[in-house]
Amino acid sequence: MSEQTEVKYGALASAMMLSSIVSVGASIAVIRISFLKLQSTYQRFLFMLATANALNSIFLLWHPILIPRDPAHSWSIGNESSCIAVGFFLMFGSLSVCLYYSCLSLYFFFSIRTDTKGPIMPEDVIGPTEFAAHIICWLLPITLASFAAGTQSIGFDHETELCLPQRPCSDTSAADCTKGTLTGEYVTYESDVIMMTFQGIIFVGSLLALTCTVLIGIKSWKVGRRTGNDQDAEISEPIKQRIQAVSKQSLLYALVYFNSFIWLFVVLAKFGNAESNTYYAFQFLAFSFYPLQGTMYCIVYIRPRYEMLRVMYPEDPTSVVLRVSLSTAGDPDEIEHVRAAILGDAYVPPPSVASSSTPSRDSDLPETIQFDPSCQVSVGSAVSKPDGTDEQWASIEEEE
Repeated sequence: MSEQTEVKYGALASAMMLSSIVSVGASIAVIRISFLKLQSTYQRFLFMLATANALNSIFLLWHPILIPRDPAHSWSIGNESSCIAVGFFLMFGSLSVCLYYSCLSLYFFFSIRTDTKGPIMPEDVIGPTEFAAHIICWLLPITLASFAAGTQSIGFDHETELCLPQRPCSDTSAADCTKGTLTGEYVTYESDVIMMTFQGIIFVGSLLALTCTVLIGIKSWKVGRRTGNDQDAEISEPIKQRIQAVSKQSLLYALVYFNSFIWLFVVLAKFGNAESNTYYAFQFLAFSFYPLQGTMYCIVYIRPRYEMLRVMYPEDPTSVVLRVSLSTAGDPDEIEHVRAAILGDAYVPPPSVASSSTPSRDSDLPETIQFDPSCQVSVGSAVSKPDGTDEQWASIEEEE
């Protein structure tokens, strides 16, 4: 193995590990924020998606280290058993993230459903099946990955540089060998079936998510043009704003998901010559963007929160607004505590906060920075407007 090849694969390993480290931190931030809002179906799905992303990133961080050691992988310390272990976690993490993103897409789809009486709450549709969805999103990945590990059907593929369920046959004439769907080389029947199942689940989940995103986009487009059918024409302005806010958030999540998985699938499908620079470029994109999806999900998740805080505090530096967005502060009083801690002597409280009482999480002020597709939204913002707080909300908007 040439020194140039070792450097190239070393760059792949470095990209995967660096992206994984950043993604773990970002996923933990989403977990901390969404944990305080688990009464919402949307927040529960985001909490579990972030958890799956955090676990997936932790597993990917160790993947380049635990692959079998050879002259091209001087950084690795693994063997055949460790390859099976990291292959198990790669399968489990990938499937869990895919299934939870599919559930989130369905939630967004049901969030834009309306009738002449108003919106149909997604909790009313998903509620009875949500527990079953969580079971499937964890049990199916664990079952398939466990079967792959238990049958020792996971092996290291030197072209993709990943431990996958495509274990080579030691004897190509053996009765239990077949040409693998991934490599085209002789592999065990078990590993080939497992790989096809793995790819099939991700394909179906991705297709479902894509379909929901397209339907949401069409609905938002019709509402935006206001030239839809009679049912669309009777939708109130606040509901139209909510539909457009949900559509934008759904599209951003879709871009993150497909940008993360498409490069991995190109690598797994091995389009073109595996020794070419083009294939290596696809590998580098896959090893960079796939582990980074937790970070990009975090950016999309806090976007409405950041935009609202940017409007509320236009004089604050971007870094301060970003740090407040990543905090667990809920009501305005808590936000001021965080701002004061960050700004120090430069902190100047707004008039409404300077005259307020001692802040607490039980404050009766509305939670102005939570995005929830099932709630009404304020004008020009994808931010929730809690029920029963119209007077308080109006006063805050006037102060802003």
